[in-house]
Amino acid sequence: MKRLSNICMFAAILIIGGMMLLTSCSESNNPVVSPDEPKVENLADVTVMIYGSGGGSLDQNLISKLRRIYDADPASFERVKVAVQYKFSQPEKVKDWPDDEMKNEFYATLEREGEEYVEKTAGSRSYMRWMGAKGNATLRYVVDPEQTLYRQSKTSWLPDDNMDITHPDSLASFIRWAAQQCPARRYVLLMTDHGRGFLPHEEADPNEIIITRSMVEDMGHDRRHFTAKTLHQGIQRSGIPITTLYLDLCMMNTLEYQFEMKDLCDYIVASTYSTQGVGFYDDLVDCLAKYPQDMAAALTRTIELAMEQQEKGKTADPLYMDYTVTRTDRLDQLGSVMREFTDRLCDTYENGTPAQQQAIDQVTAQAVKVNAMNPFYDVAKYMSAIMHALPEVYGDDFYEELKKAFNDCLVAQVYSEYLTSHDYQVDYSVLMGTQGHYMWGRWMSTESGVYEITTIWSYEADGTLYEYNVNDPVFNDEDDTFTYTPELVATSTWAGTLASVYGTTVFDKTVGWSRWIRMNRQEPTLWCKNDFEDELDDDDQ
Repeated sequence: MKRLSNICMFAAILIIGGMMLLTSCSESNNPVVSPDEPKVENLADVTVMIYGSGGGSLDQNLISKLRRIYDADPASFERVKVAVQYKFSQPEKVKDWPDDEMKNEFYATLEREGEEYVEKTAGSRSYMRWMGAKGNATLRYVVDPEQTLYRQSKTSWLPDDNMDITHPDSLASFIRWAAQQCPARRYVLLMTDHGRGFLPHEEADPNEIIITRSMVEDMGHDRRHFTAKTLHQGIQRSGIPITTLYLDLCMMNTLEYQFEMKDLCDYIVASTYSTQGVGFYDDLVDCLAKYPQDMAAALTRTIELAMEQQEKGKTADPLYMDYTVTRTDRLDQLGSVMREFTDRLCDTYENGTPAQQQAIDQVTAQAVKVNAMNPFYDVAKYMSAIMHALPEVYGDDFYEELKKAFNDCLVAQVYSEYLTSHDYQVDYSVLMGTQGHYMWGRWMSTESGVYEITTIWSYEADGTLYEYNVNDPVFNDEDDTFTYTPELVATSTWAGTLASVYGTTVFDKTVGWSRWIRMNRQEPTLWCKNDFEDELDDDDQ
């Protein structure tokens, strides 16, 4: 488990150094057993509900994960049941898959099962036909450990081949169906697909066409996607008590999502960085079966094994990767302490001395960003740096109170070998901005292999959207800052305002963080190491 005190050393260095209801599965066709009236004789210890989509580029990875379920210990399925709903991407959106290894394994599987497959191309349409789909098709089934994914897929297609899976009613329908088919003492809801943390412009309108990585996007419905609100609604409307929400999605370990979901489940599993798409679902089943009465132990061992799988299947070195298991009933206390932190920060910035204001600006300018394009920053490092810079404002007692509040939320955290070897830990991320706006940047690799920021979108508090081209960006290695000349190329609007979107979140109502986003005058750094495979500096260790 991470120690907040470890971050203080790093912080000091920073300062010193410078939806529609699914008609195909309507309630009339699938009567739901009340969660209060399960079939006791068939009650499992845990049912895992897996819900997701290919998102245009993840079909192959997610299929691999679903196939891994059948590798779990057969005895585990006596305690743990698995229900799945998965939607394929449109064939024309999928690029060059399956790969040769998967194709050869597929042919071998068909040969073993006595199946015929005439067309020998490896294109996505052929693969879709292999799985029995005709495009935009959705599977729904309960895993039978004596079968294979291929065999089960042949009889598991829902009639509507282009349902909107991102509507809250769609998710609620699946959860109720899974609870009816596999009644259990505890339920784990595992969401799988792309993810990109909390961005107000993506949260404002689930119909907005997003460039990439929005949470569980539906390619068959113009890339509609879940928001924090609609995910909350889907779980809540199901009426089924969820013990664990497992977000197998990139960059979802944000405080905005943690607080939005805290009253719906006991545990949340999420990653601050991007995940690598490596399968571990069999390990989840085995761990839940091994610790049927101890969800915390089961999840802790699962993320340990998941990290081992990430290391074996990593495509980049160094690997920036993490998992966090959060105990949600402790988030209220964290929110209370963070509210006091934010109040003191805003008061000092508004009424403090010029030296105090300058110290806050210096910390903000060097805040630790966890993803290059998105304005997400490590909140524990940032708060530790602020408290170190303003000991007269916070003091040791408050620091210890905040450290305890953070650590009480953490059941377990694991990091990739690279981060562990550098004693570099990452925590919950949080949105940061300046004078009411936040910036989303696009980074591109030049011919020489150097990454440069090329475009910036600035989402203003009043709903205005400015698009800038970036001219001649110059990166300063000494203080991790950029010098650039923005050129305004377009002005438009986004679907909401800071108050109407961020201000309505449970996190902001609890902590008042948008007050600091509006007040802050210092742009946080645009630079982020992890996306560019950059080595951590010696003073980061």
